[in-house]
Amino acid sequence: SGASAPNTRPRRKPPPASAANSPRPTGPKRPTCPTGPTAPLSNPNTNTTTTIMKNNDTTTDQDYKNLVDCMAVYSEATARMAELEADLQQCWLDLVDARRKDYTTLQSTLTRAEEACRCASELHPEWFAKVKSIKTPYGTVAFRKSTKLEVPNEEVSLVLLEQLGQDGLPFIQTAKKLNLEALEKLSDEELKRLRITRYATENFKITAAKVDLGKAVKESAKS
Repeated sequence: SGASAPNTRPRRKPPPASAANSPRPTGPKRPTCPTGPTAPLSNPNTNTTTTIMKNNDTTTDQDYKNLVDCMAVYSEATARMAELEADLQQCWLDLVDARRKDYTTLQSTLTRAEEACRCASELHPEWFAKVKSIKTPYGTVAFRKSTKLEVPNEEVSLVLLEQLGQDGLPFIQTAKKLNLEALEKLSDEELKRLRITRYATENFKITAAKVDLGKAVKESAKS
């Protein structure tokens, strides 16, 4: 057997003990996350405190300012979550690297043991004449033979069966389903008679801003 490949992937250097509580060195500070629907939102850049507006407030400028502040909180949390996931992924890779040799050895052992069990089962079909599985002190061995149909192109097969006429009908299943697009045009009263209810839904989504490195490189090349 050949020698295992050396571990050439660079290790992640652990951060110093003081780094966990130290502020980020670059970029402006972000507003702190609110704790409720009307909690104060503290912005360290302006030393001001903003309150997330209630539904009955009508100050448009203030509402928009609060929206921007809340998006700043969301974007900051999204960026820090990505950093956390990257650190955890690196820790996982470091752990796998430390046990890689054990993993490859055990995986090879499992493969050989499974092949040996299958070989023994194929040599003694009488073991499975009355039962499909046999129990051992270390687990169960199941050995079943079956067939399945492979249909590379279902549309072609359907066309060929339809060309057979009545002879091909037993091999074709016809599924019925509602035409929801057409039903949308009916009134609520008509839908009610059909035991269908129309529900109004609202979709809300926010997306954190992020740098598009591909676009940034293209813009830099133009300048």
